[in-house]
Amino acid sequence: MGLSSAGTDSFTDVGFDTQYQYLGDPHTVTARVAWIHENHNTSASQTLGLADNSNNQLRSLNASLSYIYDKTWSFTGGRMSIGGTPDATLYGTLPEARTAPTGSPRSPICRSCVAAHPFGQWLNARIGLQWIRWDKFDGASTNFNGAGRNAHANNTIFGYVWIAF
Repeated sequence: MGLSSAGTDSFTDVGFDTQYQYLGDPHTVTARVAWIHENHNTSASQTLGLADNSNNQLRSLNASLSYIYDKTWSFTGGRMSIGGTPDATLYGTLPEARTAPTGSPRSPICRSCVAAHPFGQWLNARIGLQWIRWDKFDGASTNFNGAGRNAHANNTIFGYVWIAF
């Protein structure tokens, strides 16, 4: 909007990202965890009527486990969870925000993937299929946007080809 008289919003993120990998023959296992905590100073947005709270928090946790057999097949399962401070105006009533009437940013997601590595160790290529399932979207499993859309309508299945040089 560019209304400098309202001040500014600010965001501060603190995060942790780690990975453990076991490289064996023929088994490889990788565990990944990432956590982010974000503080929002939304006092300018509150002054403009775009947020109920002058301070909000947003948290995310993303964890996955991958198994690769004989450098040819891989299987991955994971869970991501987003949560934070409820704010009905910021997360619920603005038409352009695509958010829930609950006013919550809570969105748990499950992810699974199966992939083939057709050339093994000779070429770094992968052909895969990934599925993402939404349990909730912005705090609601049903009617999250007030127009009858359910969280499972965001479920996604996609195929991919991946080549690294």
